This record gives sequence, C-alpha cells and structure tokens, in this order.
Amino acid sequence: MATVTLRPVADLVNYGMKDQDFGNTDLYSVVDEVVADDGDYITTAAISGEEYYVLWQFGSHGIAAGSTINSLTIYVRHNDVSIGSVNIYIYSNTSGGDSEVLSITMAYTTHSLTYNTNPLSSSAWTVSDLNLLCSSSNELMAGVSTIYSNISQYYIVVDYTEASSAYKKFGTITWSSVKKIAGVVEANIKKLGKITKLI
Repeated sequence: MATVTLRPVADLVNYGMKDQDFGNTDLYSVVDEVVADDGDYITTAAISGEEYYVLWQFGSHGIAAGSTINSLTIYVRHNDVSIGSVNIYIYSNTSGGDSEVLSITMAYTTHSLTYNTNPLSSSAWTVSDLNLLCSSSNELMAGVSTIYSNISQYYIVVDYTEASSAYKKFGTITWSSVKKIAGVVEANIKKLGKITKLI
C-alpha cells in the first residue's frame, strides 16, 4: 500500500467564509501549507449563528488507473472561537452533500475523519472519484463548514494499493526480429559473451 497527500489548489465554492484579514478569495492558500501556521486561518465572515462553508479543488494525485483506493482521510486543524462547530463537507453538484461533525477545542488541534467509501455513493472510492476531486468541474469537492471557528490547515491523505504492472506478450523473439532494432548487429551481441542469467 501507499499514500499520497492532496492539498487544496483553488476555491470552487465560498459561502460566507473569509481569511483573518477579511479577504474572501484564494482561501485555499491560507490552509494549504505543509507545516501548520495558526496565525494564518479562515473563519466565518459574519457572526449570525449560520453555518458557512468553502469547497476546494485539490492538486493532482498521480495514482495510476486501476489502483485500488482503500480510504480517504481528511485532516482539519482548527479551534473554537465561541461555542462553534466544524464539519468536514463533501459535496457534488449532481448528487448532493455529506457533512460530518468534528471534535472541537479552544486550542488549535488537528482532527481527522477517515472515509472508507465515498459517502455520496456509498461505494468504494475510485481513481475516477479522485480525478473529479482534482478537477474544477464541481462534480466532487471537499472542504469545511463552520460556525464561530477558525481553520488553519486542511489536507487529504489517500491510502491506495497500486495497480499490478501490466506485461505485454511479445511471442517468440528470434534473431531476425532482434536485427530489426536499429543499431543492433550480431558482432556487438557476440561481444557480450555467454549470458547466463536474465533479470
């Protein structure tokens, strides 16, 4: 098995969120750092008791087609400002959303939630799901919703099993077929001496 970490690269939907300087664009750049910076955070833009959210596009995953996606674990670093809440939010513009409540403390703490299946379809995760998560299509997005809380870091760790290597069947290799390869001549092959083992 192997893992890859996905970090947000673009805001796709922003409903009522801002950064610590009251800006409401490029919020992904506030929470995408590898080393958490709690002085740099996003929060709600209004104090009304309403739940606000932001949804992101993520960077390329680089997982080969045919690989098995075992789980997605979402990590959120946040604190409580005033009896607030923080939810992980997964949403599709075609199949709705799923929201899961995280534990919350007054001090900044990193919490996580593991999804062994896609909560929107109740099916196993696929590489196609990841392709959507890493696209700007709004067909699959992940982010956070909150009331009265600050979020300083957000990322996803994908646990997967790599696809088996595919081998082509070449058939019988003859000297006449080898000679068709540019630059291969019998004299050069003979210089190699006796080949006793092929790895």
